[in-house]
Amino acid sequence: MTPQTLIDNKKPEQAVFIDFLAFTLSMSAFKDIHTYDKAGFEWRKYPAIPDPRRFKTEHFVNDSAGLTPEQANEYLSALTRCYFDRLRLFIADFFGLSMGVPRGRGGHFYDDSATLYSYEGSEDSLGTVYFGGNKDTVYIQISGKGCAHVFSYTTPMEIRNILNFLDITTLKRLDLATDDYTGIYTCQTALRDYKDDAFEGAMYFSFSFIAVMSCWLFSLGIGQLLHLIKRA
Repeated sequence: MTPQTLIDNKKPEQAVFIDFLAFTLSMSAFKDIHTYDKAGFEWRKYPAIPDPRRFKTEHFVNDSAGLTPEQANEYLSALTRCYFDRLRLFIADFFGLSMGVPRGRGGHFYDDSATLYSYEGSEDSLGTVYFGGNKDTVYIQISGKGCAHVFSYTTPMEIRNILNFLDITTLKRLDLATDDYTGIYTCQTALRDYKDDAFEGAMYFSFSFIAVMSCWLFSLGIGQLLHLIKRA
């Protein structure tokens, strides 16, 4: 199955790219996703939200009384399945990723999780979706390799637009990276700039709460790694 291409993938090379993305959203955020206004967006394939009246006894279907506990459980189960199906379609449509089967183990205070793969059939993990519990939210992590796949399929602006539509205004994690073929961005340069407060007052972000608690320069054979550790 090949996901529908929503945008023109021909875009200029960027000096800085997204290398890790993670965010949380409520399952109920998918209630109105079929109303998203985007050219080429196939809203019809999103399953309809269950009507609670369908779960009433036929004789009382037009009654104003609420559902019985048993009926309410059936309705909530159907609603959860619908949201989960919409979650799968959301990940496919906007990220070009396929959500694997539940693994039976969770993490990050969630009961279960599923691995994200590409639609091309690769078995390489490109991220993880955590779900179950935690106030009916979902936690989506997309790795560096996953981001390379995602942004060959779409653009950061497209992702921003759909996240805003779903009322996701805060990201749990966003890593930015760049390929340095000239030797300009070294660990020594980063440490020097940090000591000169170059990370203070950056546009849209504030690094005033970051301090170098420990600093290691590891020789990895292919480069070096500098750790700037956040003070709790």
